[in-house]
Amino acid sequence: MIDRQEIFERDEYICQNPHCCDYVGLIGKAPQLAHLIPDAKWTKSKYGTKVVNHPKNKKLVCSLECNNALQLNGKPAECDALAEEIRALLDQ
Repeated sequence: MIDRQEIFERDEYICQNPHCCDYVGLIGKAPQLAHLIPDAKWTKSKYGTKVVNHPKNKKLVCSLECNNALQLNGKPAECDALAEEIRALLDQ
C-alpha cells in the first residue's frame, strides 16, 4: 500500500484543492491528507475500508479548509462513482 510520503510526492507537494494550489511545506503549512470519501464509520460500512483508505481517495492539501473543500461528504453520486473506480482498481 502506498504511504503518505508517496502521496505527497505523487501530488508534487501541491495542494490539490483547485482553488488553492499552494506548494505545501514552502508556505509554512503542514501537509495533510484529505479523504475525498470521508474516513468515517458509515463510509467504511457502505464502501469498505479498502475503498476509503485507497490512495485514489486521498489527496494532499495544505489546510483544514482545503481538506473540507475536497471532501465529497453530502455528494452521494460522486462518492458512489469514485468508489466504483476504486473497486475496479482493486479487482485488477
